[in-house]
Parts: sequence; structure tokens; C-alpha cells
Amino acid sequence: MTFLKYGIDLIGKGWQSVAAGLPKPWLACNRRVEEGGKAKGTEDKRIKELDRAVELGAQMVDVELGTPGAAEVVKDFKARAEVIVSYHNLDETPPVDRLRQIIINQLAAGADICKVVTTAHGFKDNLEILELIRLFPDIRIIAFAMGAPGRSRG
Repeated sequence: MTFLKYGIDLIGKGWQSVAAGLPKPWLACNRRVEEGGKAKGTEDKRIKELDRAVELGAQMVDVELGTPGAAEVVKDFKARAEVIVSYHNLDETPPVDRLRQIIINQLAAGADICKVVTTAHGFKDNLEILELIRLFPDIRIIAFAMGAPGRSRG
């Protein structure tokens, strides 16, 4: 099934009227600034907007692993939607041992799907990210590296 990703933080004010016209299924995210998003206001407000998105028909939400009380937030959403627990690193690709621990932490938080997005500075960074899929063959994982070295050349 293909989901339309909808960034509440990128749309800004009036996102609710846009959401009302979205085809189903759709995924709501409201990314924190430190994770590359533009969400403003308190954490409570950011999560309430994701909650409103589910009320408006989002079948999936993306909650950052760094969200305060992430496990409780995920638990609250899971009764009504699938939950991606995501990690974004805009500076680097951590070593595979750290990436592995991130996936473990996402699963402990209750992730239906784990998402790891890093920044590649060399080809090796892509291999580190892809290693996650081998390490967790039975887990639904979205994993990729951003930046020029993270792009395919084929």
C-alpha cells in the first residue's frame, strides 16, 4: 500500500483544510526543527496536531524517537493508527552499532515501522544504513542516507 506523506510542519497554518481533501491512505508527520522539520510551538502542541491529523483520517503517523515520552506518545497513537518511529541525523551517519541501538530503541518505543535517515559523507555511510536491513530482516525499516554520497548513480 502506498501512503501519501503529509508534512503538517511544512504546510503550516491551514493544514487541516488541506488534509480534509487528501486521498486515503495518508501519513502525517510534524517534524521538529532539530530533525529537519519546521514545527513551531511546544511539544504538546506538535503532538496535538498529529492527533488532530488522525482524527482527520491519517492512517499512519511519524513520531521522532527523540520526542519526550516517545513510548507513551506512540502507545496513545497505536490504538488508532500505525506508527513510524523515526530518527534523523542531519550531520552524519553514525557507526552501525549505534544505528542498531537506534532500531532497538525504536522497537522498545513501540514502532510499527522504524525509520532511520542520516547524512552520508562517503559511500561507506550507505553500507552502514543498508546493514540495518540485514540485521533486522523481520522488521519493517525505512533507511537511507541523504546528501550527494547517499544518491544513487545508476
